[in-house]
Amino acid sequence: MKKIQFCLSLIKELNNYQNKLLIINYLLQNYKYELNEKISQNLENQKIAIKVFFQIPKNLQEKLNHLIFQPNIIIESLLINMKFDIIKNIFYYFPNLQDDKLITIYAEKTMSFDKKGFNIHPNYTDNSKDEIDEDLVILTANSSLDNEISLKHYFKSAPDFELFIRFMNLCTNIQIIGTTCFKVSNNCSKYLSEKNPSQPKILFINFIIKVLNYLETRIQQNLESQDLKNKPEIEKIQQKLSLYKKLTDLFKEFIYVDF
Repeated sequence: MKKIQFCLSLIKELNNYQNKLLIINYLLQNYKYELNEKISQNLENQKIAIKVFFQIPKNLQEKLNHLIFQPNIIIESLLINMKFDIIKNIFYYFPNLQDDKLITIYAEKTMSFDKKGFNIHPNYTDNSKDEIDEDLVILTANSSLDNEISLKHYFKSAPDFELFIRFMNLCTNIQIIGTTCFKVSNNCSKYLSEKNPSQPKILFINFIIKVLNYLETRIQQNLESQDLKNKPEIEKIQQKLSLYKKLTDLFKEFIYVDF
């Protein structure tokens, strides 16, 4: 037990995460049955968090160091800063960390026409492998402050369908994908009833068509994967998609746009 306590104390004191990981692995491999469930789970969580951290470029690690044992907040910070390559890599090795509902929060922001809030990204660039820019939005692990940052954040290029696709392509849950696409379509369609919309109505129609076509493609991909357990849900989404497409056709006729 003294050896275990010494190792646990050492883990707390060490600043080098590679060394922390070595000691954590040593304890889990050699004293698995001597550790109580709480300590064992805590060590497993630390091990995963450190491994996630090692997937991030070193110059970005410095900015995320305060979040090292909170991988979910790290991922959200990466989403805000559009680090798609890094996120994909993390999800590949740690699929349990993928949260499609979180991803779609930011996917919806890419298709927003409301620019109230703050944004420090002049343009969309995925510089995951390049020199890390200074103007990053990094969450703090303070829940109230982070909620405010998330709520007020917007993407300067919005509405940006290509950026929307980049976010949505991170998602795998077809129900969440469907819900998000319908929600974005609804948001676009509300501008069609305005007498003096901020943008030409053709713009909103085109966005709706693009979003619905994207959903149709994802449904087809899901069906081709032969994941039969999702078939009942997919059929419901297909029915709703068919209705939305018919409504879109009606809107096109209503505004006398020749496509």
